Amino acid sequence: MDHSQSQPFDLERAIEYLDGDRELFRALVEAFIEEASCQTKEIWDGLQRADARAVARAAHTIKGSAGNFAAPRTVELAYRVEVLAREGRLEELPVAVADLAQALDSLTKALRRAAA
Repeated sequence: MDHSQSQPFDLERAIEYLDGDRELFRALVEAFIEEASCQTKEIWDGLQRADARAVARAAHTIKGSAGNFAAPRTVELAYRVEVLAREGRLEELPVAVADLAQALDSLTKALRRAAA
């Protein structure tokens, strides 16, 4: 069965990036979950303040962190938020941010299961 569409990240690739170190994986999962929560809050706060730079910066951070877990959907959505913010397309951001938040929620749940 092909899990590439149903799984928010690729566990095998993520572990491979870490030379098979599962303890490091668990530590990175915890750090990512905490950081993603902070960055998501920064994005929503930035939206409220119409601070496109803050939104772009936080989305960029999420994009890089999610990439460490081979999480293409989250990376793609974070990149979309980053680009929209950098281009000043604030009216398009709420939907893009909501999509990113949903992807992050799925990714976080999957990472917690994998790290357990």
